[in-house]
Amino acid sequence: MPNQRLISPLSAPMHSSFNKGQVIDTKRALVIIDPSVDEPEKLVDGVKDGILVHILDAHRDGIHQITNLLHEFPVPIQRLHIISHGNPGTLYLGNRELSLATLANYTQDLLTWFQNSEMPPELLLYGCNVAAGDAGAEFLTKLHAITNANLAASTHKVGYAELGGSWHLDTRYGNPEAELALNPSIQHSYPGVFAPVDLSNEVDVQAGGIDWNIEVEVGGDGFTVEEAILISTSQDDAYDDALSFTIDGVTYDPDPNGDLTGTTVTGATANLSGLNVTGQYYFDENLPVVRAVAFLENPTNTDITITFGLDGDLGSDGNTTISTTSSGDALVGTDDRWAISFENDLTPDPVITHVLYGPDAGVSTSTATLANGNDKYLFEYSVTIPANSTRSLMFFNEL
Repeated sequence: MPNQRLISPLSAPMHSSFNKGQVIDTKRALVIIDPSVDEPEKLVDGVKDGILVHILDAHRDGIHQITNLLHEFPVPIQRLHIISHGNPGTLYLGNRELSLATLANYTQDLLTWFQNSEMPPELLLYGCNVAAGDAGAEFLTKLHAITNANLAASTHKVGYAELGGSWHLDTRYGNPEAELALNPSIQHSYPGVFAPVDLSNEVDVQAGGIDWNIEVEVGGDGFTVEEAILISTSQDDAYDDALSFTIDGVTYDPDPNGDLTGTTVTGATANLSGLNVTGQYYFDENLPVVRAVAFLENPTNTDITITFGLDGDLGSDGNTTISTTSSGDALVGTDDRWAISFENDLTPDPVITHVLYGPDAGVSTSTATLANGNDKYLFEYSVTIPANSTRSLMFFNEL
């Protein structure tokens, strides 16, 4: 049964975001959960009775989402709990961060969060290390001054003890009661901590019989599948910096603070050609399949047309052979929706199926380039993202 306290997404009409007859607790508390944290639905189930919960949209500005939600709330919120990944002086909310570098951009939003409060409000920040160091202290001092809220945050990891976490928010500004919104049972059983994963170091995801290696190569190939190793044979020549993205020829090379949730790796949002670009890889738990997705958000009032590139290696050396394509030949062209390749050497690499676009896709390949004995590829697509909207491009590979 759906959780009756879960507020519907903000993409729904605002008048339907609440049940106006819903009885909320006398402390007027609301929990905001960023979907990038591990098992957000489990956290929803662990929130104390009488407290409403909202999960942010991962592909929109999280600070604006919170502002809009609070404006539409039927009564002023007195206690706001924000559960998200964090770093010193930084919260990751939707596809944006609230940090020392961005506070000035969101001052007008933050000034309204508690403007109608009838008593001193509380703002509890569950992100890891948000209060740590000079950056954490300066961030919280400024946030306290802007919101006029009593604050609680942490100088350490928050969450699962075996991962170095604790549920104690050890830094206070003002005089908050700092009573957590989560039941003791979820505090003991929740398996994660609220810290991003460092993608500048290779991250391994084992799924579908493959050990997938993901990395952000800063200044190089950017967000990329570094390797795919067959666990049964230790064969490691399937990929070499594959499934990278470019926008108008510029590599999607985000901040290396990303997210690993289950078998999904999400890169940070970067601004390219006026778009907010977010990359993501999902690895099927049962099949040797990777789904690569690029989320392209146009925050402007004007349509934006870009050339999107899918870049990387079909294999890991210059002996790649194209065995067949959707057009029935062994040549990859702009009319091909898929192609199958393998390494033609003494130690056969896995056969790889590359899905370039589906039969009902809104775009098709405009450029298909192979080089280095078919090893290097570049597939390009002309994409228009309408004003104030998001478009997604999705590609599949199967080993």
